[in-house]
Amino acid sequence: AKIVEYNSSLDVVVQFENGEIGKFQTVALKKGYFRNPSIPSVFDIGYPGGHVPLSDKNTYYRSWKSMLERCYTDFRNNCYVGCSVDPVWHNYQNFKKWYIASARGKSGKLEIDKDLIVPNNKVYGPDFCELIPREMNQSLKKGNPANKKEGCNTGVYLENGKYRAIISKLNIGTFDTNKEAFAEYCRHKTALIRKLAEEYKDVLSERAYNAASNYDFKNYEEEV
Repeated sequence: AKIVEYNSSLDVVVQFENGEIGKFQTVALKKGYFRNPSIPSVFDIGYPGGHVPLSDKNTYYRSWKSMLERCYTDFRNNCYVGCSVDPVWHNYQNFKKWYIASARGKSGKLEIDKDLIVPNNKVYGPDFCELIPREMNQSLKKGNPANKKEGCNTGVYLENGKYRAIISKLNIGTFDTNKEAFAEYCRHKTALIRKLAEEYKDVLSERAYNAASNYDFKNYEEEV
């Protein structure tokens, strides 16, 4: 690697053997804390693809890194087993461009959703993902898949021989069978997402709004 441009101690341009360009601080160069931006360095799959400003660390970069962590580490949530990231988004620069374009004109806390458009989609990428309000994203989560070990669907819990349906800590009711409890859970879940679609209509993209306003949880999970 060689220095090809020196602008300041905070902005030193380095060219690597393969022609890639990176920007680094002098202190990082002296300590050897620099690497080719096209070589995977985040969970052995993601790479910067160019300069990453410090201002990115708590915004786009954090979202990108968290997404990779969910897919390529022993993440604590079983819901992400089998998930992957489109190679286009292995490059942080591509992800950042998508995020900025998707967030334009939107306010409030936003999160990346991967399966509102395509039910049970396992791939994070620009073809499938939407940037949606945090409340909606949290409401879309399916819950604990471990319930199936007891012969229960998502949102249904076996208690003293009865089946209790719960959504977002709201007790829907207790039923004699998983089928009855799951039917009520589906009805409430579907109504909740469609309600949020109207509340956030001005924040959602046209594609996300259409998917949310026609949402039906039965498309995401079959009865056990």
